[in-house]
Amino acid sequence: TPFPQKLKPSSGIDFAAQMMASLSKLTDETKKKEKVALQEPLEDIAIDAEPEKKYVPTKPTVVKTAASLGLRPSSKLDVVREVLEIKRPVELEKSRLDLPVTAMEFEIMDAIRNNDVTIICGETGSGKSTQVPAFLYEAGMSVCPCNSDKSFLIGITQPRRVAAVSTAKRVCYEMGQGNGQSIKSSGGKGNLVAYTTRYESAGVGEKTRIQFMTDGILLSEIQNDLLLRRYSVIVLDESHERNLNTDVLIGLLSVALPLRKKAAEEDPNIVPLKLVLMSATLRVEDFTENKKLFPFDPPAVVKVPGRTFPVTIHHSKVTELDDYETIAFRKICKIHRKLPHGGILVFLTGKAEIIRMVRRLRNALCRTGGKRPNARGEFFEDVGKPASLGPDATGIPREMDDEELDAEDVNVDDYDGVDDGSDNEPMVPEVQSESIPSQACILPLYSLLSADEQAKVFAPVPDGHRLIVIATNVAETSITIPGISYV
Repeated sequence: TPFPQKLKPSSGIDFAAQMMASLSKLTDETKKKEKVALQEPLEDIAIDAEPEKKYVPTKPTVVKTAASLGLRPSSKLDVVREVLEIKRPVELEKSRLDLPVTAMEFEIMDAIRNNDVTIICGETGSGKSTQVPAFLYEAGMSVCPCNSDKSFLIGITQPRRVAAVSTAKRVCYEMGQGNGQSIKSSGGKGNLVAYTTRYESAGVGEKTRIQFMTDGILLSEIQNDLLLRRYSVIVLDESHERNLNTDVLIGLLSVALPLRKKAAEEDPNIVPLKLVLMSATLRVEDFTENKKLFPFDPPAVVKVPGRTFPVTIHHSKVTELDDYETIAFRKICKIHRKLPHGGILVFLTGKAEIIRMVRRLRNALCRTGGKRPNARGEFFEDVGKPASLGPDATGIPREMDDEELDAEDVNVDDYDGVDDGSDNEPMVPEVQSESIPSQACILPLYSLLSADEQAKVFAPVPDGHRLIVIATNVAETSITIPGISYV
């Protein structure tokens, strides 16, 4: 039978042929329209847009560089310094890297190289007093670039004698030149680190490159030589104290800096002098905005953030205004009885209060009848008795700081009859625990104290003893007493 009409095979082929013919026709018509459109002229289209405005400054700024002005660096002041190496003790490497000031060594040295005056602001405990002198020595600031046989000193001043001596011993130890307890000369030529006070000095000689001193020593040197030709860098530590010597020194050094730079241009054996001011609480505006003090270039400011240890602050509920010594005495005893290992640092206003507090605490906390042990386990008599002179003592009266002048006539024996409020019963720790020391090593610290007595504060504490230091503001800055946990 034949197929139906809708199922014939030829019907599909015819439909496809029709579609192809229609597509070909549409393509031809599109090409013809495109050719016609290209041959016709384009009509002008008017655009009603506003013209673009261009900014023309009224006073054009001409950028002038040193090269465009024909300036060239002076070969006489183009100082290329030799980098020196310090062999530090291995146990100090890790602890040194934890100091905040170590992380900013590049910023500090870059500011000192490129500026005549640099201000370093760092919080207490940042390490600026011990690390900045080492930075300067490593950077070759003590080496004369034109004459290898000539060298300069890096001078660091402290407002107090005890701060200058203790910081010098610490820097000497960190630079691998001492044991931290004393500074000894090597072969009669001195030590790399030395200190000088009015009647006491150690390590001074040909090999000395870093010299710590009180500001009075530098003031006497600048009277003889305004340009300070022996020094390449002067560091004034604790500049915020603003005593008479510090203010006079800053004024004289501001005059000496341009004169020293002019002398360096004429003599190749002299390098420009650098001045570094360091402090923890310095008002920077007093120096940066002082046009009379630094008329040419304002000082560069480097701020060192962060502290070495976190600090927790506790406040008393009631403030005692009259008998604050008794409140401090009770708090010290409470800390000693209940809190774990760690030294206690107590600040009092003067020598009389310190002597009363020390006697009161020794009667209450010590079982040795008013004597105190040293690092070897030996016991010393109570305060008030003159210390015997050692074999190295000269017998010459030592230097007195400014705050000592008012107390020069004070005698320890004057307070023998004063009621110290001592309790009859000893207040030894109530709970015997391995974490709580059973004995106390109570030491005073003030400027009128002899050098030997002051050195006992920094000596190692015997096992089972807690160090309690009763001090004036000499222990406020620049002095690090090891093992202190409570202030």
